[in-house]
Amino acid sequence: MKNRLAMFCVLSLGTAVVSGISIAVILSQSKQPKNELDAAKRHILNGVNLNEFTLTTGNLDPKNVLASKYADSPTYIKSSFQTPSGSSDFWTKQLISSVILDQATKNKEKLFGFNHPKGLLLNYFTDNYLISFNSYANDKNGTLYLKVIFKPKEGKKLNQQVEYIYKLTGFNKYSENYFKDGLFIKGLEWKKDEIKKYKTIQELKNAYDEAIKNKTISTFIKNIFSFQTSPSSSINLKETKLEFNIDKNLVTLKTKLNALVNEATENDLLKIAIEPTNVDASIDKEFQNKA
Repeated sequence: MKNRLAMFCVLSLGTAVVSGISIAVILSQSKQPKNELDAAKRHILNGVNLNEFTLTTGNLDPKNVLASKYADSPTYIKSSFQTPSGSSDFWTKQLISSVILDQATKNKEKLFGFNHPKGLLLNYFTDNYLISFNSYANDKNGTLYLKVIFKPKEGKKLNQQVEYIYKLTGFNKYSENYFKDGLFIKGLEWKKDEIKKYKTIQELKNAYDEAIKNKTISTFIKNIFSFQTSPSSSINLKETKLEFNIDKNLVTLKTKLNALVNEATENDLLKIAIEPTNVDASIDKEFQNKA
């Protein structure tokens, strides 16, 4: 059954939107025999060249969704249903088949798949390797990166781990409109070592007015406050100002928020871009000269 399964084509390309190429191989080279090391460098495992596989889509049109939805650590996601964030075995279920599926079922149930000229599945490697996955995204250019990790089961070869990175293009790209619901300030706290320098809110306002004259507002605000924002946002200090209500002993911070956007590259899979937006935010804080 396993041989039949291994040779069974993983995903139909008929109506699926397809775009995928292999891009890199990384090898752990701890005391490997020369012939095995050379084979791994040629991307060959069990006699199969890993670069012959292509990552493809099935029941998913990538142009309708951000790649980060299928990344392990998206900066912003509206729903974690059927994603790596919502299911730790998402990629295993997508790419390693336990049963033979007919073509219609594959297109209906699978969002992703691997194609191979001879119809091989990743199951072909499971007798000899433990297979795991990490996924990353670049929402600036609409690219998903999938790292497939092959770790030998045989004890003496445990250091011969091979990591192969595939990419899939054609996903939707970052827009402020999509991210805006995830951009907000969660909290604002005084920095006690700095704020205790000011005995009254009027003294604080006077210092702020001086910072305006000296064009050091950003530094002043950063020195007196610590910010808590949503995971997908940060404070744009260049667009931040303070307003004072002396009678109510109240300081209001008004700002625009930056969007934090997944921007993985081949050389930096964890890269995050900071994108200025026009999303406004404000928060009130009672003046306290003792934090």
